[in-house]
Amino acid sequence: MTGDDLLIGGDPCVSCGLPRANTPVAKGMNSTFNAFGLFLNDSRFICPQCMELFKDRASRTKILLYTEQGRQRIVEREDVLSIIKEPPAKKYVFSVPYSFQKHHWLHAGLSTPRRAYIGTDDVTVVIDYERHDVHSLVDTAIDAVMCGLSRKELTAGKYSVFTRARFGTELDAWESALAPLRYGGALDLIVRHIPAVKKKKSFTIQEEGKAVFSETEQKAIAII
Repeated sequence: MTGDDLLIGGDPCVSCGLPRANTPVAKGMNSTFNAFGLFLNDSRFICPQCMELFKDRASRTKILLYTEQGRQRIVEREDVLSIIKEPPAKKYVFSVPYSFQKHHWLHAGLSTPRRAYIGTDDVTVVIDYERHDVHSLVDTAIDAVMCGLSRKELTAGKYSVFTRARFGTELDAWESALAPLRYGGALDLIVRHIPAVKKKKSFTIQEEGKAVFSETEQKAIAII
């Protein structure tokens, strides 16, 4: 992200670790910065390239993609899911803000087509492309939301009895498919970027041969 590695001369940078730092950290950070635990080194100095990242307003307010060293690309919100489904074919850095107030890129790692380390406000979202059919799972999440499933319930994996009554065994299928993406933060990232639903897809649970609820669930619904 920081550009030319050949610029050498100075102390190790507190952020990237390269021996090219000459500015005291106190001059590079404002009084509200509190993410010092994410720095790589215990140093009192920061290099010009890392300083530029911290001073760049886009590093807090924009979705960032780097596929070449030092070349920043601003990504539009509607393109986030496309990048997650079809990541770059080479090493890259991808970072997505949630609050537009934090240096989210500090949580990003060097991603590959096999595994992504996506930066967000407070966590690194890890997506294993070898373990999961991510392209298909993103489409599954979109389909669930388009059918009217609550984003909040889907992200948390906690569903009301009314949601279960509405979607039946289809809800179990969605949950089984998407649950593995929840614990690393990927599902939250995906759901946040599903476009607003202008017209819900028609949905019915009245499918022949499918039991919507178990006997125990049916009794619980009757009691409620």
